[in-house]
Amino acid sequence: MLVQERSAGDLRLFEQHEHGLVSGELAAAWRVPPEAGPLSQELVLATALHDLGWKELDEAPLWNPETRLPHDFRSFPAPERYQAAARGIDWISELHPYAGVLVSLHYAALGKETAPADFLEEEENRRLALLAELGPDAPSAARMRRDLARLQLLDRMSLHLCLASPDALPGSIPEWLARDRFEDADGHGPVRARWLSSRRIEIDPFPFEGREVELEIAYRDLEGAPYESAKALAKAWKESEDGTLSLLLLRP
Repeated sequence: MLVQERSAGDLRLFEQHEHGLVSGELAAAWRVPPEAGPLSQELVLATALHDLGWKELDEAPLWNPETRLPHDFRSFPAPERYQAAARGIDWISELHPYAGVLVSLHYAALGKETAPADFLEEEENRRLALLAELGPDAPSAARMRRDLARLQLLDRMSLHLCLASPDALPGSIPEWLARDRFEDADGHGPVRARWLSSRRIEIDPFPFEGREVELEIAYRDLEGAPYESAKALAKAWKESEDGTLSLLLLRP
């Protein structure tokens, strides 16, 4: 779950997979460098579905007794988080082995310090098996590094769009996420995001196809935070309603 703290007592929650789908839309529109054309279908697929395993975990928010807020993607208990990640990689690998390799690499990189050792070992074995399955079509190490870097960039950009809005409570955004600068993995310089309003963001240089990119992200707004118990959080979740955030990415 992505948790945005807004005005006092108000939260906006985004399911992880919804954020992932947005990063996939960014991947599908990416055109840097222009002569390279669109990103590969396997990379777009991996980017869009990289958080697919969170769908079950995000059916309802999990109460964090330390903060009395919902657990977010950083604080969620590691065993359940990585079990869900492995299930998601199972599904993605069935769609395309290389997409599974990329998402496995993504979670291995994220979990260097937090993932259980058996998860990291099993994922390394999975990647070797998937690459063997691809045979002569297996990507080079250089391509895998480049594609993973692009997935990570688009993941961070989507997280920023979901959580770093001007409507977020000052001081509630992690420093690494609040930055308006995203390094371009192809060496063309950083991509910067400047919020013109809570729905319009200027991206400079603009790395996407067309004059603008329209995005829609599902969310739920909760009231009454912090919550004294898991029961209180469950009540707030039940009483909340679905919403859709429309964003417009613009050329400078």
